[in-house]
Amino acid sequence: AINLDLRTAWIPRTWNQEADDISKNDDVDCWAVSNSFFEKVQKLMGQVFAVDVFSDSENFKVKKFYSRWSCPGSSGVDGLSHSWSNDVIYACPPRSLILQTINKFVKDKAVGILVFPIPGEGIVSTIWDSPHVKVGLKGRWQYIAQGVTHCRVPAFYGETFRGKLAVVKLDYS
Repeated sequence: AINLDLRTAWIPRTWNQEADDISKNDDVDCWAVSNSFFEKVQKLMGQVFAVDVFSDSENFKVKKFYSRWSCPGSSGVDGLSHSWSNDVIYACPPRSLILQTINKFVKDKAVGILVFPIPGEGIVSTIWDSPHVKVGLKGRWQYIAQGVTHCRVPAFYGETFRGKLAVVKLDYS
């Protein structure tokens, strides 16, 4: 038995502005793939992933992960701000960070896989045909998106997203 005395107190919003601001954030870009799809991606990589760079405590696929905000189990905040140089990277970024993610692979001479839902064929062609991607491109696949999951809120991809997922193997080492 635990002898617990719990008391609540009202705190003015101005005293707790940071927590209040975070509580209003709906992360509409928070998405993930199913465990079975992740296993398929792991086989395509041919190596064990060392870090999941865009995750949180609800959708991480690798024990070491970076999250957007501090959360239980996270190895750090903002995967783009950490070095990727010595790790095999699993990157499943928000759509707004796809190009920044590719640039991070190049800058850090990183090795890994980038996974993202394809918003339109033209975007993927532009990415794959970019000279800066071609240098490190070791494989590319498209899958019908089965197993896309959402964290907390329906994301850009919607509850019934049935588009395609791009899986891009990159090696800039």
